[in-house]
Amino acid sequence: MKDASLTVREREVLAVIGRNASGKSTLSKLAAGILTPERGVATVDGLDTRDERLGLEVRRRVAFLQQNPESQFVSVTVEREIASGPENLGFTAADTRAAVGDMLDFFGLVELRKCPPSALSAGQMQKVLLASLLAMKPAYLVLDEPTSYLDPIERDAVSREVKRISQSLGTSVVWVTQFLYEAAALPRIIAVADGRVCFDGAVAGLQDDAATLALLGIDITELRQDSLGTPRLPGARSRCPR
Repeated sequence: MKDASLTVREREVLAVIGRNASGKSTLSKLAAGILTPERGVATVDGLDTRDERLGLEVRRRVAFLQQNPESQFVSVTVEREIASGPENLGFTAADTRAAVGDMLDFFGLVELRKCPPSALSAGQMQKVLLASLLAMKPAYLVLDEPTSYLDPIERDAVSREVKRISQSLGTSVVWVTQFLYEAAALPRIIAVADGRVCFDGAVAGLQDDAATLALLGIDITELRQDSLGTPRLPGARSRCPR
């Protein structure tokens, strides 16, 4: 990343888009404190992510979801998976039970609470992982292409859940995606190219920015397609690491 500067506000939902290897996943990991900058600074509510003493507090505030749902489970049932995060953060037993119950209800997972994650569909897995993250009551949720492994129907279902999370829980969401219709449905878009933030604004502004569209390899009509078309950003020839 270079010359990348942005702020995520409270209760905000925004998309990060860019070609493969543009730096968008790196940006998301910097925002979550998973990576720390060699130069420059990344802060979470004023906490410098480079300060190892603040690591636990950063983790309390920012939850991070990766692409492949199957690789992220740590427990043998849905219920235990949701409980694992609060327990690791030191929630009391009563608070953990309450958080698990709230998330099972919120995501409609009550009937699946005793199921092993391996028995679920990919879309259900992502719901469980979202529930396990939100049970820790983070202020910010960073999603690194969470719908990439899903079919169009499950992709739409998870997309609706993400929007509901912000509206109902007030959690800020940073949503990294290659699906243009997902980005276009959000109020703010961050576009990344060659490790730089090349656009920051509403979709209407991106539609009118011919230079940025060309840089990203986007045909303007793709921003208007619905989910059945699932247009992705084109592959990259960038030298920047993801």
